[in-house]
Amino acid sequence: MSVFSTIYNEFQDQINESDKLLDLEHAPAELLMEYANWMGIMVQGEFLSEDTLRSLVKEAYNLNKYKGTRYSIERVCEILLGEKPIIVEKNYINDSIREEDKNTYNMMYGESAYDVTLLIPVYVDEKKRSQLFYLLKQFKPIRSRLRIVFLQDSGIMDSYSYLDMNAKVFEQKYAALDERQLINGTVVLQ
Repeated sequence: MSVFSTIYNEFQDQINESDKLLDLEHAPAELLMEYANWMGIMVQGEFLSEDTLRSLVKEAYNLNKYKGTRYSIERVCEILLGEKPIIVEKNYINDSIREEDKNTYNMMYGESAYDVTLLIPVYVDEKKRSQLFYLLKQFKPIRSRLRIVFLQDSGIMDSYSYLDMNAKVFEQKYAALDERQLINGTVVLQ
């Protein structure tokens, strides 16, 4: 009888621990992808880290509730990158653009009223970019076209440097102070 008692006790322990399988804080990582699929979020493969996937599944209900809105796009960016994007919808800025600036704005923000540009204040690697684009395609408004611009700090160079991507040329600014002092290396006094 003790053999059956041991089997029964093991089953009872598994039954007592089963509520932890549905607790998103303690659920095994293998189940998180299944929970995301239950909520309609496609995350096949292991392209998201466990922490990111856990956060995404925790907010899956609200993300689906607000699917196709600014809120869902902002939250996906915050979950994945930790930064809130600046969202520029082309149909909202059409009336405020001067005629001579339309071409520049069209190149940056698109020509159609359905174009949406995300300005993200951090620079991320190619893997994060593909993760972000894959997830945003699931939550964007149906007819919209997304443009994602990753902003990064540009370096300040002196006059003996070669220009590279996102570099800016050092500008000398002149100010008048006593004793011809140099201030922070950016202001030359005469």
